[in-house]
Amino acid sequence: MRIRFVVLLLSLALSSGALATPKDPVKFVGLLEQMRGHYDVVLFNYKAGKHALALKHASHPANELYDAVMADLTPELQTQFKKSHQAINAVLAAKKPVSTLQAALDSFSSSVDAAIATVPAATLKDPKYGARVISGILGNTKTEYSGGVA
Repeated sequence: MRIRFVVLLLSLALSSGALATPKDPVKFVGLLEQMRGHYDVVLFNYKAGKHALALKHASHPANELYDAVMADLTPELQTQFKKSHQAINAVLAAKKPVSTLQAALDSFSSSVDAAIATVPAATLKDPKYGARVISGILGNTKTEYSGGVA
């Protein structure tokens, strides 16, 4: 397992320089993290037996966010994102065990991590950048859930 992790990190490090940098890294990472957040809510609702609500939240990334990040993803990542979304929806539709959903969500999360790795390391380490990403996520959350966020 440790060797696999080291190989993954090395692969990301070697490939990140060859990948296109997102046009707006703040918006890009903010949208990716929003997608991850929607899928966190999917898992929460699925574990609670609220399958219809989980399915509803699973549609949010595709309906609201995928198009906004697709242009900044490599063709390989575009394919991974689409496959992950299809896998998550298939698990939800078939009402498979939570562990199967968790595996599909983990695969999606790995794709998000790979996409974030396309942002230059210096940018990712900049505290001002991190603050801007968080501010953007909070602003979007307030807009999207204005009734529940004060």
